[in-house]
Amino acid sequence: MARDGHLDRAAIALADVDPATLEPAGQRQVYRLLGLIAWEQGDAARAVEQYRAALAVPTSAPSARSGAKAEAERLLAEEEARQAALTRLHLAQALLALPEPAADEALAALAASGLRERAGWWLLGARAQELRGQPGVAFELLVEGAALFPDDPAFLKAQVFVLIELQLYAEAVARGALWMEREGARPEAFLTIAEGLRRGASGDPASLQLLRAQEILELGRLHFPQSSELRRLHARVLLERGQPLSAAMLLHEASYTVPDRALEAAEAYRRAGRLDRALLMNGQVADSAEKTRQRMGILLEMGAFERVLALGARLGRLGLLREDRIAYGLAYAQARTGEHEAAERSLAGIQDPAVFEAASALRLWLARCEADGGCL
Repeated sequence: MARDGHLDRAAIALADVDPATLEPAGQRQVYRLLGLIAWEQGDAARAVEQYRAALAVPTSAPSARSGAKAEAERLLAEEEARQAALTRLHLAQALLALPEPAADEALAALAASGLRERAGWWLLGARAQELRGQPGVAFELLVEGAALFPDDPAFLKAQVFVLIELQLYAEAVARGALWMEREGARPEAFLTIAEGLRRGASGDPASLQLLRAQEILELGRLHFPQSSELRRLHARVLLERGQPLSAAMLLHEASYTVPDRALEAAEAYRRAGRLDRALLMNGQVADSAEKTRQRMGILLEMGAFERVLALGARLGRLGLLREDRIAYGLAYAQARTGEHEAAERSLAGIQDPAVFEAASALRLWLARCEADGGCL
């Protein structure tokens, strides 16, 4: 059932099995299956737990006697050793997928597995070294692995990311081109290289890496004009290069086929100072809470305080007034329209340190207004 993809059914079947009632070989098999199911279901932590349990079950050495029974025991021991090695490989994979990857334990599991004849051993080892802050060692493993498995493009792909981390951007692009040539032009290849270059730019709008990422994305979009992901990443790079209007237009176009892009398009228009366009795109956002948060921000930036107040009932209905930033925004609109008592009430529950300072400044402004007999 697990091999056929019926993971839920396999898990239900195994739920009735108590590993403690089985022989050691059966216990190991149950734990391995539970680890496989957990991994396929995206639960790396549970997979780690089950693989560790499988490896913790003691094994017995084959008999030193000769004969058919001894030969059968020897064959079983060999198979168990093979399964244990695979379990260690799978354990390393799951350890590296944890929210806080356990790179050292993963490397120990890989070393104990001895499965250097598998491409995954080299790829996982390189990833573990990268996570340990050793990109140079990771790259050496990837080069050695690529020599052993010249037909596996995963090594070129991984090399691109490590080279970017090493800030060898020209070589990263060159190897990325080889990877694309090997794999064939696919959106993923353009996305991988451009995203790696974008990360290498560290948000510097004048970075050559960011410019190169934009060029690669433009080339990718020529190959795949319908790719929403290429368009989205292109827009993100344009935003980071200080070109919000160009980004907004790309996201606006993307929203025709992927409605979720409307929120991002509205934000890009806002950053470009095209507030009317931002408001128009905001009207196409499907998520009520996100739509209302963004709409309030745009209206505040426009100085349309009366329209912000008109959102009050919707903000309350959606539970957004419990968010300190929203409460402050409403208080600001109330203060600017002369509703000082309402503004004080809106400010009363604010505790977020990032918002509290602005709320305190608004309270001082309100107090001066009262002392001066009004600010309007």
